[in-house]
This record gives sequence, C-alpha cells and structure tokens, in this order.
Amino acid sequence: ASPRHSKYQENQERAELRPGPERTAIRHLLLVRLSLLGLLIPCLGRTLPHPAADMALKASCEVMIVRHAERLDEVPGHTWYKEQRDRWFDPPITEEGFAHAEAVAEEMLKEMGSSRNFEVIHCSPLLR
Repeated sequence: ASPRHSKYQENQERAELRPGPERTAIRHLLLVRLSLLGLLIPCLGRTLPHPAADMALKASCEVMIVRHAERLDEVPGHTWYKEQRDRWFDPPITEEGFAHAEAVAEEMLKEMGSSRNFEVIHCSPLLR
C-alpha cells in the first residue's frame, strides 16, 4: 500500500472512534465562546473602590490565551479512545505536550517577569 493510502486508512480508523466532525466542531466552538466570555466578564462592569479611581481605569484589559499542547488522542497509532470510553472527550496531553507547556511557562516568565500579577486566571476542568 502507498503511504498516502496508509494515511487514509489510519484517518478512517481514527474517525470511527470519535464523534462526527460536526458535533466535535460545534462543541469546540461552544467551549471557546464560553471560555472567552468567562475571560472577558471580569473586565466588564467593574465596581470602582472610589469615584476618582475611574480616571485610572483603562478602557481595555489584556487577555492572554494559552492553548493546550499535543494531546494523546492526536498521536498516530495510539489507542487512547479504545481504552478510555468513559472520558473519550477528555484526552490528556503527551510527555511532549508537558515539555511544551513548561517551555511556554518559562517563556512567559521571561517576557513578563516574576512580578507580573494576574487579576483572573481561568482554566478548563479537562485533563489537558
């Protein structure tokens, strides 16, 4: 079999183990919208401690988004879905994913410094 045919068969087998692309795309879009709404709500309609404080209030807020790294279900040939039927929607990240996440954290620390304070941090309850 040609490499292209093998890749096609592999993708077909993987597709049979997960929900249809329409359902997955809709879920992903919904989660992204809910996540962004959760991130932005703290920036909207803040109560000010003192009337003079609104002079210092900026009309914007800084939002940083960090996406998860390589997931176990995206590794070719892995049978994670076959082993974890009860949490098929919640794959953990791989060892490479952990290394990538640590590298991103170190880079953020270099860029922002250790004195950077965040007002709000949101994260998904998923394993990754």
